[in-house]
Parts: sequence; structure tokens; C-alpha cells
Amino acid sequence: MVMFTEPPKKSCRHNKVQATTKLQNGKYNKVQSFKCRKAPSEQLVTCYVGCSGHKKKADTCRFKSVRKILYDGVAVLGYDLKEQEKDSVTVPDLPKSFNVPLVREHINEIELTLAKALLPILQEELRHIDKTNATYLPCQTGVRTTCGVALSALWGQEACAQCFELILKFEGGPTGPKGLECAAHTLRHPHFFDCTTGAEGVRMLHNQRDFRPKTIFRASQLKDAIQCMLELVETPPPHKELPMPETTLISPPDAIPSLGISTCAMDGLSDDIFNALWFTGEPLLVTGTTQNFTSGEWAPLCFIKHYGDQECQVVDCQSGEVENTTVSQFFQNFGKKTHNRCLKLKDWPPQPCPYQISCDCDGVLNISSRFPKELVPPDLGPKMNNAHANPAGTGRRSTGSTKLHMDMAEALNIMMYAGPRRNKQDGPGCAAWDIFRATDSDKLRDFLREKFPEYSGVNPIHSQGIYLTDELRLELYQKTQVMSYHVYQKLGEGVFIPAGCAHQVTNLSDCMKIAIDFVSPQNIERCATLTKEF
Repeated sequence: MVMFTEPPKKSCRHNKVQATTKLQNGKYNKVQSFKCRKAPSEQLVTCYVGCSGHKKKADTCRFKSVRKILYDGVAVLGYDLKEQEKDSVTVPDLPKSFNVPLVREHINEIELTLAKALLPILQEELRHIDKTNATYLPCQTGVRTTCGVALSALWGQEACAQCFELILKFEGGPTGPKGLECAAHTLRHPHFFDCTTGAEGVRMLHNQRDFRPKTIFRASQLKDAIQCMLELVETPPPHKELPMPETTLISPPDAIPSLGISTCAMDGLSDDIFNALWFTGEPLLVTGTTQNFTSGEWAPLCFIKHYGDQECQVVDCQSGEVENTTVSQFFQNFGKKTHNRCLKLKDWPPQPCPYQISCDCDGVLNISSRFPKELVPPDLGPKMNNAHANPAGTGRRSTGSTKLHMDMAEALNIMMYAGPRRNKQDGPGCAAWDIFRATDSDKLRDFLREKFPEYSGVNPIHSQGIYLTDELRLELYQKTQVMSYHVYQKLGEGVFIPAGCAHQVTNLSDCMKIAIDFVSPQNIERCATLTKEF
């Protein structure tokens, strides 16, 4: 459910009687057939994408084939929306094959999972249609539609239901501020009210009367889908009882209290065992995940040989600065004790992963594999993470290799290469993880806001600007009793991170890792909840 904006009202050279007559007659009523970037008249109010210059955004013109332009050949008199009269005959290009044959058990689990998650959303959308008489505009294909409020504040935006509720809340009335109130209004309220400067230098603002309700559904479609989902939820298929498997509980020998993580060998990780463990909402460490890989394929020299000349960018984990380099220059420093900087190279294509029915891109139980191709599903990986050892480790001066953050989807991270530690007495090469329980997120945020006042007005976890050193983790425990799963990930080990679990990483040796996001039936409700936080 979104609200589609019209431009703030501008004065017209015609008097109101003439303009109203022409609008009613529809004499100059034409549907916009061009992108706003190619608008033939400077008077034409452009959409967000058209006037912001975000050419690389996965989006498109919001007004093409959608907006009616009321124009008399000299001046723009107004705008309206063109409702889609007939449903599109385009058949969604849905996935037809998965990594294992699709059976009735898979279908039952997916249908029930999606029904529970989508039912309240579709019911709210149906109320939106009935209450507002929303204009039907079918979902655009080949692009990823975003909430314009979250991107910037220019004409031709779309606002999701949550953001539009904020507009109503902040305005506190049927109309927005005018005249001299404009500047104060801009300072008091979020940036999405502040639109642009008009032709005469007058600052213009959006308010609730400029928004038009729209929907991508027909009411009849929603009613049918809701009825089917209600039947599924009310009479779910028999639940399969899964006995809790035996696992090894590993607690690191640290002075800082931490939680023990369940550990299971790759060759013993069946579907039922994974489901039982994953249903608890706790992280999981899997050993032996690289047994089917050739070790030489994941050595620094191999990447230098095959990709050495490719240009790339690396991030200094201490300063945050981005530098241009080559793959060869980056990997030549792997394993060298004289290298005192922690540089990170991200996002390379990797290889398959464990528990493939949920984690693989075409996993039969990976909810994200169900997206129609033309709707541009989110990029969930797989990706590659490469970073040098952090000289400060987890100590006082460390900023980590990956700062504290939280993902909307579940994730799997596999260690494909771990160089030697600088001091061999410290043990094998590894990366130190801290994974916090989802139920501790509020306490963790409160602690961070108190400790770092500069993050008091934002979500300190989503800001991804903080690394909890050993000293901070100890202080966190002493003040709140919150502990992390402190895990040392070694070569061949995979770490499963549930959605909603804040986590951070620091490499204690040079490391190469595969990372992939996925959405399993066990945690789809939590994933849906997290999308509202970003």
C-alpha cells in the first residue's frame, strides 16, 4: 500500500473558472507517454527519479503511462492519475525448478508460512482500497519500486503506508504549513516534506492533500487470496514433530561471559536436524563445510593468477577510507606479518553452501527463490568477503573487520581460507564473531545510545558505525547482563546467523569467506518485522 504524490499546487495564468471548465471537458487530457527526463516543457513537474538524476538506481519513471497531463498547449493546468482499465496479460515468470524436486510437503510448508506472514498485510491493503477508493496501478516489472520518502524529497514520490502515517502525524491537520511557516516547518519535520524551489524561488512542500492513494491489487483478487489464506491458517496441515538433536555446546575460554553456540558436523546436518535447531532462533556453527572444495581454488595465489589485473576497491577497516587497487595488490599482502593495515575486499561470486534446500538461491525452502524474475528480487548473494587480519584484534583500539549490524534476512557465512596467526601460539587462523540474541536488541540499543551520544537520535545498530571491543562487551554484561555468542570461526566452518540478531566480526588472521542471505520458513515473520526498521 503506497500513496502517490501530486505536485504542490502552483498558480495558473488562467482564472479558476476557465481552468475548471477545461479540466471537466477533458479537452487537453493526455496520458504522459515519455519519461520525465525527456519532458518537452519545463513547466512539467517531474518525478523523483526524473529530477534527481539517480540514473543508476534500480527504479524507473514514476509518471510514464500513469499520469494524465491537463495541458492547453501553453500552460500545464493540472494532473490526474490514469487507472489501469484492464489487467495485464503478462504471466509472471515464476521459478519452475529448484535444487531438489518439489513435493507436497514443501508446498504445504511454504503456503502456510506465507499465509501467516501475508494475511495481515493483505487485509490492511483491502481496507485501504475500501476506505480511500484507491487508484489501481499494477506493479511495474523489470524494476525495483522503492519508497521515495526514504530516498529523498522531490515531486513524484511514492510513500509506503508507514511513511504516510508519519506525514499525517507530523502535519497534525488537513493542510501543511504555508508562507513564513515554511522554514520552521522544514527544520521541525523530516526531510521528506521539503520538496524543491519553484520557478519564482518559492519553497514548496508536500502535505497530505498532495497524495493520491494507489494500489497494485484488484479488490476481487485480494478477497480471493485472503479467503484462501484464512482457510490455510484455520486448518493447517499436521505439524511434524522434530526431536531436538544432540549438538556440542562450545563456550570460548574468555574472561568475558558469553553464550555457548550449538555446533554440528556438516555430514550430520540433515533437513530435520537443521529445522529443529533453526527453529530455536539461535545461531549455529557447522564444521566441515569445505570438504567438497579443492583447497587450491581458495588460495591467494589462485586469485592473483586468475583475477590479478582486475581493478577493485578496498576499505580500510580502521579509518573507513575507500581506496582503488587491483586484486593482485590486495592478495599479495595475505599472510605477511609485516602488513599492519586491515583492508577489506567485498562482494565476489562464490560456490555452493550447506543446507542447500533453504540457503541455495534456488533452494526449495528458500522463500526468496519464489520471486518472479521480472519483479527484480533482492540481491541476497552469494558474495565473497576478503579482509586482512585486524592488528588490534578485539582489543581496546579495534574497530573490527565488520562493525555491529543487523540483517533483514538470515545469513550463512563460510570460512574458505584462514591464514596463519601472527603469533602461532595463539592457535590457527580464525575470525572472532559476536552474535547477540534478537531478544536482547532493545537492551543493546539502549546501552549503545548511552555510551555513544552521537547515535542517540538514530538506531545505533543499523548505523553500522560501532564495534564492541572486549572492554565494551564486558561493560555491556555488567550493566545489562547481555552476552553474545563469542565464536572463533576457523577454516571450513560455517556460521548461521538468524534474522534480527545483531552481530560483528573481526579477523584475527587474513580470511576469505562466502556470505549468502536467505529466508527460511522458520523466520519469515521476523524478517517481515525487520523490514519496518530499515
